[in-house]
Amino acid sequence: MAADMDSDAVRSRLEALCPILDQIQDNTRSASISTGVLHHGEVVLTRSRGFRDAESQAPVDSETNYPICSLTKAFTAACCGILVDEGKLEWAKPLQSYIPFRSTADPVIGERATMQDALSHNTGLAHMDLTWLGLECDYILDKEDLLGVVNHLPPVHDLRSGFHYNNYMYAVAGLVIEQQPGRPWYEFLKERILEPLAMHRTVTNRAKLPDDNVAEPHVVLDDYSLHRQKAVDTAADNTLMGPAGPDWSAQAIAQTMFGLQPPIDFAEVSKQRAKVEYERYADLAADFEYFQNKERGEEKHFNVNLEDYVGKYVNTGLKMALDIRHSSDKSLIMVVNNVPSQHHRLTHFAGDKLGFLPSSREEFVIREFIDWFKWDQFVLCFHRHEEWGMINGVAWALQNGIKPVYFKRISLEE
Repeated sequence: MAADMDSDAVRSRLEALCPILDQIQDNTRSASISTGVLHHGEVVLTRSRGFRDAESQAPVDSETNYPICSLTKAFTAACCGILVDEGKLEWAKPLQSYIPFRSTADPVIGERATMQDALSHNTGLAHMDLTWLGLECDYILDKEDLLGVVNHLPPVHDLRSGFHYNNYMYAVAGLVIEQQPGRPWYEFLKERILEPLAMHRTVTNRAKLPDDNVAEPHVVLDDYSLHRQKAVDTAADNTLMGPAGPDWSAQAIAQTMFGLQPPIDFAEVSKQRAKVEYERYADLAADFEYFQNKERGEEKHFNVNLEDYVGKYVNTGLKMALDIRHSSDKSLIMVVNNVPSQHHRLTHFAGDKLGFLPSSREEFVIREFIDWFKWDQFVLCFHRHEEWGMINGVAWALQNGIKPVYFKRISLEE
């Protein structure tokens, strides 16, 4: 175990691991990996490999900034811990004691859920990430609407009866943090954690960095080349949260340092997972086509008039609006929350259903369909008035395993 080893022994172990880290990077086609390891307060390894920008071939180094995504949850929890230590917050006190947290779907969650439940992903509420994270990592929800949406999240299970990862609850924790000191969470984080630890290159907003030494986001194209994506301001001051990513290399380092058993071949695991991710679009497209053909084969003759579906549809609880209209080439498109980047080209799927599966794998990865794992997330199911026969709403499966969300039609005009 690393606790029983001196720094030289730990360093030797980690240096022997470096070829495995290189394999993980190559298997996943990551543009770069930078590694730093502390052992009993001593830096025992710093290493950088790759480019912060695949186009310019600018190399990474120990000063390169990376978006750390959901690792920021540790900062949020630490901020809460500081407030608990100061007697300004209690782990087991209901959240509604601090903010107007309510659950319209399950009042028990609203009444009893605590900060401990929120931070341990144990509230029972669905994550519903597609209600805040749009394509190209654009945000489609305003921070001021956060609590209203959280209060309308459907439950996955009862309070404290199972783990369900939920980014929203960390945004809720951020609101609680802001209530206590009376200033934005990022100022509290800076003053109480970042500045005391001299973490001067750790910021919540990319614009606050003094230089451009930042690892840019990339995706893997069909030929396995890297395509640079637009920069993501992971946590701007008016942002409620940002997107996340995995890391096999950290698990390999932990296994090596602590001698975890049974040993896992993370190079092989990363290779297999990369293959699954590379083939995700093909699997989705195959399922989409299969169920489309199945439903078309089962239905009687169906006359499709795409004009029937044009209009605006809303779900007031989740603060979402769908605008289905004609594009410049007269085809149908859907725009979500009036955000230009959130547009989908619609085609007839079957019956009173329209589909919008991306036309290629490269469109799928470049536009960053991050939380899209099942074919029916790309299908809109329209409802007709039983008596009049007009379209009066649409259901959309925003999260796998959750009942499709219903949007009421409020406008028949473009």
